[in-house]
Amino acid sequence: MEEAQILEKLDTLLEQAVRRSVVAGSQPIGLVFSGGVDSSLLAKVHLDLNIPITLICAGVKGFFKDEPFVDSFAKKFSLPLIKAVIEPEEARLLASKLASILRKIGLDFQNYEFNPKRGWENQPLQVSLAMPFYLAAQSGSAQGITAFACAQAGDELFGGGFSHQSVSPIELNQVLKQAFDRLMAVDQIRDKAMFSHFGASLLYPLADPEFSAFSLVISPEYKIRADLGEQGRKYIWRQLALKRGVPKENALRKKHAMQYSSGFWREVVKVLKQDKTS
Repeated sequence: MEEAQILEKLDTLLEQAVRRSVVAGSQPIGLVFSGGVDSSLLAKVHLDLNIPITLICAGVKGFFKDEPFVDSFAKKFSLPLIKAVIEPEEARLLASKLASILRKIGLDFQNYEFNPKRGWENQPLQVSLAMPFYLAAQSGSAQGITAFACAQAGDELFGGGFSHQSVSPIELNQVLKQAFDRLMAVDQIRDKAMFSHFGASLLYPLADPEFSAFSLVISPEYKIRADLGEQGRKYIWRQLALKRGVPKENALRKKHAMQYSSGFWREVVKVLKQDKTS
């Protein structure tokens, strides 16, 4: 398939995936939002389909790199925005609280990275990834939102990770399929646990079977364009975002993993160091 055909097919399947994911009677949808290409494109599709959404972002005060991108997008499209920005001290306390929640679902991580017998402190990544979802669920549910959506799977479907640039084109889709399977078996459970804690649900539109199946077999040459550097990762996905009218600053934004751009990783590591010295 040529690029134009892929874009058209992706666009159609993404619309269908969003329509299918929406829970009847649960509007507006609270969209976990970072201002990157994944969540920005998902937000734009909801807008184009006239599905009411409220953007929800979370971060650590003074270290929240996503904030200006979130603010500009919300302002441009006149979208309601909930900010859960907490102090560094609060983030460190939250890390310990989330460790307890993750222990309760520890068995689901046994075959991957999380080892319930050794405790969460050996897996600070899991805790830092859970934090923005927990705060989004907490702040959104406090305002009556019961159904949330996130843009998880963008990296796994389209090659957004730094390591993906060093994977040979022949092996790329196989590597991405393995990453996607892990996302569904581990990350999805972790993320949804944060929302069920508040009696809410979390939707994964990009994990829609038809959409993900097509995305995973797109030719690698349309996923990673080495000649474009940073903006060459998730190439076809970024092009779709631009086609949909996502602002360039969001569609072509330099990649920052959520745990880093939110500032949560920094605080979790501090807790880890304190635990080791205590």
